[in-house]
Amino acid sequence: MRYASSLTVVAAVIIAGCGGSSDGGGIGGSNPPVTVPPPDLALTSDNGMQVLQIAYATASSSGDMAGLVTNTGISADPGAVSKLPGQLSKPLSTAISSVPIGPETVPCDVSGSITLSGDLANPLTLSAGDTINIDADNCDDGLGEITDGLISTTVDAFAGDITSGAYDMTMSIVLANFQVTTADDVLLNNGDVTVMLDTMTPLYVDASVRGDSMATSSNAMTETLYNYLTAQTLDTGATPSPYTMDASGTVDSSELGGVVEFSVPDMFQGFDNDYPSSGELLVTGAGGSTIRLITLDNVNIVIEIDSDGMAPADETINTTWAEFTS
Repeated sequence: MRYASSLTVVAAVIIAGCGGSSDGGGIGGSNPPVTVPPPDLALTSDNGMQVLQIAYATASSSGDMAGLVTNTGISADPGAVSKLPGQLSKPLSTAISSVPIGPETVPCDVSGSITLSGDLANPLTLSAGDTINIDADNCDDGLGEITDGLISTTVDAFAGDITSGAYDMTMSIVLANFQVTTADDVLLNNGDVTVMLDTMTPLYVDASVRGDSMATSSNAMTETLYNYLTAQTLDTGATPSPYTMDASGTVDSSELGGVVEFSVPDMFQGFDNDYPSSGELLVTGAGGSTIRLITLDNVNIVIEIDSDGMAPADETINTTWAEFTS
């Protein structure tokens, strides 16, 4: 289809942006205002390492939506933003035949279907006010995943050229009971998210995800992320390729048994697939208790635990990125 490229970019960002365990929240979505709970989990030497690991994973995971995150750090794959995940490739590239879009229901390869609807002002590009809705009904394309639920997208702003891959785009996305079932897990997301993606400068990606809340549940846990922002940059025009990451938010996780806040008082920076070589992560719990991760280099870190919120730290742990993320 002559305008499949614009839909491909939108769907790639939608699915990748909500595929992680904590990629959510919304600005400009249709969800009601959210009350952010205060930190209520006391941070101690007993729970400090687990809390910090979950906070770091939460802060960095939303970079998945731009292909900027691996299991070893924030990495370099700006091309991922234009790759369409499997289950949406066929319906988006072959079933759209009109503007407005559908509703058009397309059968999946094994079972189930995907219904597409919405409206594009111009089929050759994206424009502010464009809408795209993807409603999966137990869609199984034989890829090891079954998707079900609704993703509604509104383009808030767009400049540039979809076909060349150089654009500056902001989208508001709402997920309603969006579920991905695999052989090992069932991941359910409800909430809304605003994605901002700037690829106007060649080989440079500036991506951020921010929002009010995203509730996620799986076989093993439930988690809600509130009032958060994750912002990342990646420059593959340089060798090695530098990246940055900033983050903040509040997370309520069943794995923790309470609520904590996280922030990045010193922006994470690194190169290629390496762990960050500089930066800090601060987690705050009940009574002002804190845990701080301080980067020494791309191998070594220091963790400081202050259980009463009164400096100096009660415990200092010298460890490595590899041990911390294992």
